[in-house]
Amino acid sequence: GAGGVPRRKRKLCTARHCSGGAWAAVESLLKAPRVAEAEGVTLQLSATARTGYRGVAVSSESRKLPFVASYQVGSKRTHLGHFGTPVEAALAYARARPDA
Repeated sequence: GAGGVPRRKRKLCTARHCSGGAWAAVESLLKAPRVAEAEGVTLQLSATARTGYRGVAVSSESRKLPFVASYQVGSKRTHLGHFGTPVEAALAYARARPDA
């Protein structure tokens, strides 16, 4: 079963059951756009990035936090951190670069 997850939200989970990290990822996907809107920032979509978001890449350094957010201005790269989902990383990018 889905461990008490409402049927409507259960459809979003791609695994056979939503538990632990899988459900946390679904919750993040649902929450981040509302947080971005409340903060007045826009998640930057990318047609070329593997993650689908500008400034977000997949890192092989961490299995728990596989997504990394960063941006570059001129020759200076700023690392924003590792995140559990691409949406969380995109939110960090949007906060750091609201005009990008």
